[in-house]
Amino acid sequence: MRNKDKHKGISKIIYKFKYSLNGLFYCYKSEFSLIIHGILSILLIALGFILHISLIEWIITIICLFLILAFEIINTSLEVIVDMITLDYNEKAKIAKDLGSAATFTISFMSFIIFMLILLPKIVNLFGNWLKKYKML
Repeated sequence: MRNKDKHKGISKIIYKFKYSLNGLFYCYKSEFSLIIHGILSILLIALGFILHISLIEWIITIICLFLILAFEIINTSLEVIVDMITLDYNEKAKIAKDLGSAATFTISFMSFIIFMLILLPKIVNLFGNWLKKYKML
C-alpha cells in the first residue's frame, strides 16, 4: 500500500503520473489485445491523415481509441482483482471476467462501426476517383 503522506506538491503529481504509467506498461506487457489495439490505432491514425478526415472526425476517432484503451485497462484490473481473490475455478469469477470482456467488446464494436462510418465513404470516394482518373469507370 502506498503511503499517502509521503509525497506532497509537484512530487505527488509526478508520482501519480509514474503510477499511471506503471499500470499502462503492465497492461501492454500482460495483454496481447492492447498490442493489437496499439497497432490498429497507428493504422487508423495513418488512414485519417491519408484520407484527410475532418476535425470533428479526428475528435470522434481519438475519443473512440481512448475509450477502447480505458475499457481494456479496466478489464485488466478486474481480471487481476478476480485472480487475487481466487485462482481456483469459480463460476462467479468466470462471470465477472466475461462481463469485463463483454464491456470491452461492446465499446470496441461500437468504435468499429463509427470508424467504418467515417472511413468507408472516403475510401470509396478515393477509389472511385482513382478509377475515373485511369478511365476504368
